Amino acid sequence: MKKVYIKLLIIAAALFGMHCNLSAAGGNTIAPAGELKGFAVSNNSAALEYTDITFHVRILSNGIVHIYGQYGDKPVPHYSYAVIHTNDTVKTFVKDNGDSILLDAGGIVVKIVKKDFQFSVTAKGKVIFSAKPSGIVIANYKGFCVDYDYYGERIFGMGGQSTNLELTGMTLGNYNKDWYPYYASFPVYVAMSPGYSYGVFLDSPAFSVFSFNDPDIKKGYQSVFKDESFASSFGTFGTTFNLYIYTGTPKEILEKFTSMTGRPYLPPLWAFGFHQCKYSYMDENAVRAVAKNFETYDMPVESIWLDIDYMDEYKCFTFNEETFPDLKKLTSDLSAKGIKTVTIIDPGVKQEPGYWVYDSGMQKDAFMYKANRKDHFIGKVWPGMCVFPDYSNPAARDWWAGLYQTLKDWGISGQWIDMNEPSVFKTEVSGWGMDMNAFRDWEGIGAPDWQIHNVYGLTMAMATSMGIYSADPSNRVFLLTRSAYPGIQRYAFMWTGDNKASWAHLAHVVPMVLNLGLSGMPYSGSDIGGFSASPSAELFTRWIQLGTFIPFMRDHTGKGTLFQEPYAKHFKQYHGIIRNYLYLRYRLLPYIYTQVYHATLTGAPIARPLFFEYGYNYCGVTNEFMMGNNMLICPVIKEGQTKFDAVLPPGEWTDFWTGKKYSAGKFSLDVTITNIPVFIRCGSILPTYEFKMKNTAALAKGRDVTMTVYPDSAGYAYGAVYEDDGNSWSFMHGGYLLTGVTFRQSGDKASITVKTDGAYDPGRKMIFVLPAGVKSVSINGVSSAVKDGKVIY
Repeated sequence: MKKVYIKLLIIAAALFGMHCNLSAAGGNTIAPAGELKGFAVSNNSAALEYTDITFHVRILSNGIVHIYGQYGDKPVPHYSYAVIHTNDTVKTFVKDNGDSILLDAGGIVVKIVKKDFQFSVTAKGKVIFSAKPSGIVIANYKGFCVDYDYYGERIFGMGGQSTNLELTGMTLGNYNKDWYPYYASFPVYVAMSPGYSYGVFLDSPAFSVFSFNDPDIKKGYQSVFKDESFASSFGTFGTTFNLYIYTGTPKEILEKFTSMTGRPYLPPLWAFGFHQCKYSYMDENAVRAVAKNFETYDMPVESIWLDIDYMDEYKCFTFNEETFPDLKKLTSDLSAKGIKTVTIIDPGVKQEPGYWVYDSGMQKDAFMYKANRKDHFIGKVWPGMCVFPDYSNPAARDWWAGLYQTLKDWGISGQWIDMNEPSVFKTEVSGWGMDMNAFRDWEGIGAPDWQIHNVYGLTMAMATSMGIYSADPSNRVFLLTRSAYPGIQRYAFMWTGDNKASWAHLAHVVPMVLNLGLSGMPYSGSDIGGFSASPSAELFTRWIQLGTFIPFMRDHTGKGTLFQEPYAKHFKQYHGIIRNYLYLRYRLLPYIYTQVYHATLTGAPIARPLFFEYGYNYCGVTNEFMMGNNMLICPVIKEGQTKFDAVLPPGEWTDFWTGKKYSAGKFSLDVTITNIPVFIRCGSILPTYEFKMKNTAALAKGRDVTMTVYPDSAGYAYGAVYEDDGNSWSFMHGGYLLTGVTFRQSGDKASITVKTDGAYDPGRKMIFVLPAGVKSVSINGVSSAVKDGKVIY
């Protein structure tokens, strides 16, 4: 029943860069679990031993179902870079029903058919997931596949590799590769149904394929080619199998998922400013000219990025002393203007005796070996023939981390790691891409690359983050990565890779960023304007407008393109609009940073689809998104667009630009190049900085927060703002201020209640912008003067 499944898994594996001969002649078979040899129930869990495979089932705290499988009955060593907190097993009633086993943890019930390990998960009396896992053997490589019932759910997530928000009807593969948009793998999804929702995480860093009721028979994965009882499937290589099923709303699923894989870290505030990058600013004069032009054209900028051409022959942890004769002075001069410098580092280390990075890595035995464990794997990247750090080796991570003192000494503020799928160019020596049988340490367990390939970028981020922190422990880490796997939210930002200056790729931004957020990664964005080709003035302006409301905001373009800085002459007709949106980004920083704070507590994405807040009925709204829970964004992504058909969810909404109020419903809105539609949820209070700043360095001189009140029809509004020093780790020891504000209005009178938590003193005033008609206000019971519709606290 799996012949087509296996054949297509092989094809997909080849497409995603698995470079062995996985042909039909390689012994491809379905490997069912076999005959049941025995089972045991104990410690609130169940174990079923079959001829070939053993399965363990338990229900964890927060309603998480964990199913672990392995070949054989002896413990198989394995290590997860994603799951860092293993939730406790909850008190579970386990019952042997003869032909089945029942695990009941109150609201969550798992039923297992002994004969073939077909299982179902029931939540609140409703079966939400039913499946049958089996073994597969492809060209002598073992793996697992899971056939599962499709009940009409709508599927979302899987990281940023889909350019559609909804994944229903699609087949997606996970194998990190230097190929837009497949740089990262997130084998995790959220399923939405009218009566329930659930999440699935297959913790497999090997190649995997997910089919969500794909109707394309050329891809297989339909019931006609599989067990007739099932409509969808997913499969992966490897000798172990870790499947987690999360119950609850999308918010609860993300909370549970990140409780295991780690909450998003708290980056420095400046990470959410506007970043300027190009492949490449070729010398110091070019960098200085960019900084000067931002000042000349009165546009804010937070950082300037140096791509690979700043290096000496592309060798990492070096710089070209001819084109950047005094890099330390350059970074110091930029810093005096409040502009940070971010540099790129790739993992490939040039194989060159005498090059200090190569020599020190050889001394520490830090590089990957071929399968024979004697010769190093060598592949070509930008510097030429390179060796590759094995970041799955703790000693190699320590060595890599120690290199970052060099960049700290240069005055570098943030890091960008790229080509870390890892990307390997085609040569006669290495073929194309990483050798799938290259040996990896895997925390001392040992494994071929194919078994843990998809965590290369994550483990590089782990080592890099550790290095940045070790070199500068007083400040928080800013790190951007291209390749990733669940758990990356603990260390880094992501961008969606080498896109193109086209309206089609502008349309990719929202679905890719939203699906990353639904996969546990809240800090992402795209190359504004597109990396390849050159945008028209209209396209660039629309991209800036969208980017203003996306968590990571960076303008980046490649070689052979026109200048793409916001002040470029060919954008001149829209300079005023571009400038206004850049400054709007800085106005919104208090609101954005507060959403970041909430993400660190709950895992909730910053940019999120409407169904995340308003449920299943809004699964079909894919051209809008929420930034936090109070701002609704309607990006314009079509050339010459003059209308936007907006869907406003339950409640009342205020047009951010005009103050006009709307009720829930559908509206055809006029749009011009000046603005994109933005709405504020009534009943909220929006924190902003209503003063002009070139970058976040200006906050050292003043940081008064303006709280604009948008009451609902009952005169009620609530808002909060999170503040800290924006850079240090003092927030972990009480050095923060979380201010909650409640507003109530009756006629022309209003009361404001302000409550705070934390010991940080921001040294600022709070300015309330009141609804029209309010004449008197009390704040925490004390009357305060209203002047020009504002009151100062």
